[in-house]
Amino acid sequence: MLFCNTVPIVIFPPEIICKCMSTKHQMEQRQHCLAITKVEGIRTFLSGTLRLIHLLPSTAVQYLNYFRQEILLPVPPPTTSTAAGTTITSNTTNNNKYNCIGKATCSKEIKVGMRPRDFIQMGMALTAAVIILYIAINPPQRAWKEARKLRNFFGSSKQDQNFQETPKAIHYKCGLPKQCPLDHFAFHILSGAANVIGPKICFEDQIIISSAKNNIGAGLNIVLINGETGKTLKFDSFNMYSGKVEDLLKFMKDVKPGTIALVASFDDPGTKLTNEARDIFVKLGSSMIKSVGFRDSWVFAGAAGIAQNSPFEKHVKNEKEKNVYDGWPEIVEVSGCFPRKR
Repeated sequence: MLFCNTVPIVIFPPEIICKCMSTKHQMEQRQHCLAITKVEGIRTFLSGTLRLIHLLPSTAVQYLNYFRQEILLPVPPPTTSTAAGTTITSNTTNNNKYNCIGKATCSKEIKVGMRPRDFIQMGMALTAAVIILYIAINPPQRAWKEARKLRNFFGSSKQDQNFQETPKAIHYKCGLPKQCPLDHFAFHILSGAANVIGPKICFEDQIIISSAKNNIGAGLNIVLINGETGKTLKFDSFNMYSGKVEDLLKFMKDVKPGTIALVASFDDPGTKLTNEARDIFVKLGSSMIKSVGFRDSWVFAGAAGIAQNSPFEKHVKNEKEKNVYDGWPEIVEVSGCFPRKR
């Protein structure tokens, strides 16, 4: 019990007991007061718990003794009457025994059984003991599983029987909705958003370029992959608004047959694209590169030497009436399983 201005204050909660210490000359004692209060609260809780645990065994033993203990109740001594010179002593009544040998008073031996209330009290005491023991030996994270086992033991409703734990979500490479078949590579390409959020290219569950990696740039972001091993050969970005298209041509010049090309646009991918540069992507399987223009959104996955148009390509034109962003169209993305070169 603590006092504040000679007025006792209950020890819970700490904010109440110590709010009186808000004046300037008492601020130094406030933290000490809070610490003492919390310690006292824990001590009181533990003390009460230990007292309950201590009383439960003695209470159980007390009730169990009813089964085997004979209770001696004091009773009056046997009556003795004298009539016409004859002494009559009565030492038994209703088949009950008296113990009067060598004693001034007698005791009556009575077999006492447990009353219904005694059974209830003993059951409550034992139940409390079991609950305390269960809480002590079982961690909280096991409580739900144990509760379900107990519910199933006593029977549950049809709805509960049909209940199943939510299965853990299965992660497939690059976030695809299913696993790719053998001899295929998983990939996911996401274009940039306006000139703010950069593109992202994932191949075989490895993020190759992204804003988080700080290795993207405005224009065309290109990654070249070995079509047999799936190893990243090289990647770079080429500014198609203020850069040189010759840098793009030089980068794509030595592409060998079977090499996989992954392309994502950011900001402006088409202003400086020449016919020569566009023909390179046509040979990789692109069917939309001819129409890619200023600030369009474009993503593409193809391979050198492909005999047909690639199905992995998306293109959205920059149209003022349809643009999602101010001056730029929406984000586009493409993903799937690219066949390995045989």
